Amino acid sequence: MLTHRAVPRENRLHGDPLYPFASYEVDEINGILFDCHWHEELELLLVLEGSAQLQVGDHVYNLQDGEALFVNTGEVHAGYGAGDTPCKVLALVFHPSLFQSGTYDRIQDRYLDPLLKQQYHTPVRIGGTVDWEQQAIELITEIALDNRERSTAYELATKAKLSLILSLLLANSTRIENGRKYPRRSHKADRLKHVLQHIHTHYSETIRLKDLAEKVNMSEEHFCRFFKQMTKKTPIAYMNQYRMHKAAQLLAETDRKIVEIALEVGFESISYFISVFKRQFDMTPNQYRKNGDWERFDV
Repeated sequence: MLTHRAVPRENRLHGDPLYPFASYEVDEINGILFDCHWHEELELLLVLEGSAQLQVGDHVYNLQDGEALFVNTGEVHAGYGAGDTPCKVLALVFHPSLFQSGTYDRIQDRYLDPLLKQQYHTPVRIGGTVDWEQQAIELITEIALDNRERSTAYELATKAKLSLILSLLLANSTRIENGRKYPRRSHKADRLKHVLQHIHTHYSETIRLKDLAEKVNMSEEHFCRFFKQMTKKTPIAYMNQYRMHKAAQLLAETDRKIVEIALEVGFESISYFISVFKRQFDMTPNQYRKNGDWERFDV
């Protein structure tokens, strides 16, 4: 099992192509578990310590120690600490390809595809108050232990137990008979996703608030309120943070000069870049490069 600090890093491969599964323990850092992001993988989150405020789309769930959450593919999600004591969350992240057969079969047709297309009203919160929820939470804990200890045939056991969890979720879901897709994904979440995708794609360029607001047909004032409501950050703070994490990645993986990296992530002023980087990581870019603490990403 990996332990890390929460830092946005899109397009990360969780596990490997032969075993697209990963297990993480996420510690709260300055009130944040992980920032707003999304990915193709499905995810199960279990609060291990303290209490957490977990957001899926524009819905917020307050979870206590021992409660879990299901995040479907493509769902925007974020996590924050919600109590006086530090929070820790277990995350199981797995790609749908883990369950796909060599040929299109009944399982994919009846269950996997409708789940991924959100043709079910699927439970999100797994509170442990009923038998199936207790069983799902026990399975989540077992999967994390299997992968930490790499017990015999743990990959096979993981696939079997994840399949059982999905079967429990689907058995307690309502199928949408008219075939409409994305019944739970809100218009707000889709708008946010559109804006975040633009930031993630064009972070090295000049991005104006006006441009982002126009992307979702809002005034700048309305957009700033909307963005902060959804992400708990201003658009500028989010853009700077994303750029800093891209800069950190370049510092870790290349020997390029710091001034080149600053320009690459959208900063024309090297002094301003260093100032923002230091606020983000509590160290200068040079210190960060020497420190070697680079295994930081979102789940």
